[in-house]
Amino acid sequence: MYTIPVILAAGSSDCEANSNGMLIQPVSAFSSLVFSIAGLVLLSWAGSVEGHERLIRILFGSAMVATGIGSFLFHGYDSAVAQFLHDITFLSTVWLLAVVNIAEVRSWQRPVEWGIVMAGITAFSVAIL
Repeated sequence: MYTIPVILAAGSSDCEANSNGMLIQPVSAFSSLVFSIAGLVLLSWAGSVEGHERLIRILFGSAMVATGIGSFLFHGYDSAVAQFLHDITFLSTVWLLAVVNIAEVRSWQRPVEWGIVMAGITAFSVAIL
């Protein structure tokens, strides 16, 4: 009974106050683009390695760029689509990083690693829709 009001209050108060300007939360929106900048740096470093490491850098860098864009849209415009993009890009980025690191430690075969990555992203997508 008390859970839903608490969740709603936390979701509406975890960032800066909404403004009446062009962007709802301009500082949060623009600071979110730092994720994209970090992703672009990772993408620029991808060419310095080969094989699986290169693929990981490309995927993780791309995921970081997408996270920055999704977060910018959410904090800037706050639509249902922006909410989904904000959530799925962030969850996918963290999931990718976690699975890739666990796969390295556990010496998983590549098809298992990528199957788990895709299954997780699919499950997140269904859960947040």
